[in-house]
This record gives sequence, C-alpha cells and structure tokens, in this order.
Amino acid sequence: MERYRIDRAETIQETSHDVWEIFRYGSYTDELLYTGTGPGAPTVELPNGLRYYRGGYEHIVSDQDRADLIASGLVTAANFILVPDGSVAITEINGYTGPVVVLTHTDVQANAFINKHVGYLTAGNSSLANTAGLWLPIPGLEVDQPAVVGDFVEWEPSFMYQPVGTQFIDMGVVVGTTIVRYASSGTGTPATANEGDPSLYAAPGTYRTSGSKFGFTVTPGDLDSGNVRFCMLTRGDGSGSVIYSSLQYPFRSIRTNYGQA
Repeated sequence: MERYRIDRAETIQETSHDVWEIFRYGSYTDELLYTGTGPGAPTVELPNGLRYYRGGYEHIVSDQDRADLIASGLVTAANFILVPDGSVAITEINGYTGPVVVLTHTDVQANAFINKHVGYLTAGNSSLANTAGLWLPIPGLEVDQPAVVGDFVEWEPSFMYQPVGTQFIDMGVVVGTTIVRYASSGTGTPATANEGDPSLYAAPGTYRTSGSKFGFTVTPGDLDSGNVRFCMLTRGDGSGSVIYSSLQYPFRSIRTNYGQA
C-alpha cells in the first residue's frame, strides 16, 4: 500500500493576543469553523476572538490586521496587495512555497480595474495671459486623478480654442505650483521648440494636428496628496487667445487610471 500526501497551503493562526503560529494542517475543529470558500473568502474569527487565516484562500484584512501580521514576522509588507475597493488583501495561491505567496501582476489581471471619469468644465472661458516667457498653468483648467506610483494614467481634454500664433498651450502635471511634467516631452522640461504640444499647435490654418491625449506611468514626483493634477499650460504674450469652458461651449475632460502598468 502506498501513502499519498497532498500539498496544502499554510495557515496562520493567532493563538493568543498578537501571538501567531503557522502550520500546514489545522485541527479538525478549527477547520470546521472556516465557512469561506474560494478567493475573497472572509476572515474567520475563532470563538475566543482570535484571528485565523486558512491557507489557500484570499483574505480581505484591515490596516490593523495587516500591521499585526507584519509585526508577527511571519509575513512582510510584500505579502499584501491593494484590492480595487481600497482595502488590503493577504493572499495565498498554489499552496506551500511559504506562508503567503505574493500575487504577481499576471495573477491579478483577471481582477484588474479601470477608473474612468468624464467631466465638463463650464465655469467660464479662459483668456490666456502674458506669461513673460514662462510656462504657467491656466487657472480653472485642472482635473485631479487619484493614483499611486506605478499606475498608468491618461488625460484626454477636448475643447474649442481661439488661437493666436504667439500664444502656445500644452498639457501638463503640477505638484504644488511647480510644473513637473509636460505632454510635449513627457518630462519636466518642455519640448525643445518651446511651443507647446504639437497636437495643440496655434496655427491650425497652416498645420494639421491630431487629437490631444496625454498618458504616462506615475512616479513619486507626479503625485500631489495622492492625485495626479492634470492641467492646461500656456506660454505667450497675451495677445488674444481663448480656451472655451462655458455652458455654451464646455471643456470636456476624460481622465483614466488603468491601474498598475
């Protein structure tokens, strides 16, 4: 007769307050207490209030549970992923290479989500000012996209524009009052022509342009209090250019967060 053992994921259990152990085979009575099935199953608390994370399942945990588990030394911050509703998941897949196996980007593709928002700016038209040779944000033409480092974000503004050839516009990102990224270059320095984004060039009677869209992978320097602050920028002599953003001629904004790139 041969004996065959099936590999199982490891379970983490609190044996007394903030004292944890890890094991592969739980007691029969503890196993019966576990009522969740499949990924995303809820955490089961034992009758004495102690926490129990059965191996082989995903568990949605609070920030406090996360901190307590890390403090146990059995897991690290790398063993947690942020799930779409903003809570944190501790997860095991495929059994028993360790207490908790980190989900890779490939593993979470099926649960990937896209945050898209369509809005209209209608507070009033913007007559573009003399900027004394500097690039400046245009007041009132900013939209904020929540994001974290590694997300791919995109902004697609659409508007009516009365251009004058000596006033240029670009799309950008600001942190505080500083422009940290220009659409024309993708960096914190404008394109070498210093005449804005080519898709928004100020001489449509001479040059054909394409639709304007601006996207990139978020870095720490792009974030301002958890947001990417997309905005319109201008540089020029204030000789009459207008960007329309009124009830009669709305400025349409589509901003998208595609999640981790």
